[in-house]
Amino acid sequence: MDDKVKKTTKQIIVGSIIYNVVLFLFSLAFFMIYCYNKKVDLNGGFLLYNIVKILLGSVVGTIFSIIMIIWMAITLNKAVGSNDEKFAKNYIIKNSVFRNILFCIILIIIINENVLGFNGGIVFILSSLGTKIGAYLTPIIFKQKSI
Repeated sequence: MDDKVKKTTKQIIVGSIIYNVVLFLFSLAFFMIYCYNKKVDLNGGFLLYNIVKILLGSVVGTIFSIIMIIWMAITLNKAVGSNDEKFAKNYIIKNSVFRNILFCIILIIIINENVLGFNGGIVFILSSLGTKIGAYLTPIIFKQKSI
């Protein structure tokens, strides 16, 4: 990978992490307010149990987001580096489809009530959007022109 792609990839990862930290804090605040308004019994570890699920959903989504950012950068670099337009197109499509299938498989596993349940699944989905949000935040955070 050339230096410009590496720098931009690192900046997108930073933007994604910032987004995911803010998302986790908002998710946590939302859950606390929800429990308070619904008069949920917070004794017996219920609150801590659900906070852990939200935290794990956020962490897994953040890790997934970072892996996808790096994977996309490597894919695009390899596709652009080839001189064959047909190869580049097929390679990008194949990797995109595989990333989407991987996302669905992980989501199905996470949303299982014995793993993280619905709350963790929602936070995972929102955290995975960190890839897009991180890309949008990069020029704002680092005060640069986008590529």
